[in-house]
Amino acid sequence: MRAPNSLPRALAVVSLLLPSAVAQADDGDEDHNEGEDSTYGQKGTLEAGGDVSANWAGDVFVLDLGPSIGYFFLDRLELTLDVDFIYTRVDDEDTGEVNTTKAMSLVLEPSYHHPVSKQLQLLGGLGVGTGWNGDDWDFELIPRVGLNILTARSNVITPSIEFPILIGEAFGDDGEVGTQWGILFEIGITGTW
Repeated sequence: MRAPNSLPRALAVVSLLLPSAVAQADDGDEDHNEGEDSTYGQKGTLEAGGDVSANWAGDVFVLDLGPSIGYFFLDRLELTLDVDFIYTRVDDEDTGEVNTTKAMSLVLEPSYHHPVSKQLQLLGGLGVGTGWNGDDWDFELIPRVGLNILTARSNVITPSIEFPILIGEAFGDDGEVGTQWGILFEIGITGTW
């Protein structure tokens, strides 16, 4: 189960990264713009990595670990398996109780990576999967857009914005199925082979 984050924070980070990426794309070198020297995005490329986040706000602590593995089954087309483990601890100052929850999700995402330059690609994907919050299962549909920034021959930084749509009993009233949606900003780091 993914926790939605705020759109202003996501837009601020993307606005910081985008100008340098666009400047690289506009350098005028035709071979550079085609991305011919890069193996990232070519058929047979394996990608592994993920993201880690921690949030401590007052009496609430959230740790989120998100390993992923992907494979380019065709040039520019990747199939990625994302696993997300979320640990939450809430300290109740009034009662002294400590409540912890553990949640996870498993999402399979096909994505398309369009080269803009040798070191920059645009990506679009649609993840489909399931999540569990300790009590209930849900269905997850996660459209995503972002950038692949190649920092070295085998390292990729991927800032992206996701729009998770979660459907399950945990989001409805009186045991009925309900829907929750949000906006999530992530920065992932991966290595390729």
